[in-house]
Amino acid sequence: SRETIVKIVNPTAMPADVEIDLVGAKLASNVCQVITLTADDPEAENSIAQPQHVAPSQSTEVVGGAKFTRKFPAWSFTVLRLKTE
Repeated sequence: SRETIVKIVNPTAMPADVEIDLVGAKLASNVCQVITLTADDPEAENSIAQPQHVAPSQSTEVVGGAKFTRKFPAWSFTVLRLKTE
């Protein structure tokens, strides 16, 4: 199967609404896989005592089509995986 992968970085202290327009893409499914890495502090790091303090989370979301708006958390790196035809 084919997919489109979108990577978004929000380096700010505020969540960001981002419009995504996959021009020319035909989605095979409106279900999007979301992988997000974020923390409350941009200097956060893992340690031996807290090895999962900063860890990716996975979820799925329904998008409205090839053009949609999504809120990205502060200090985050997000990967969106969308199945395309």
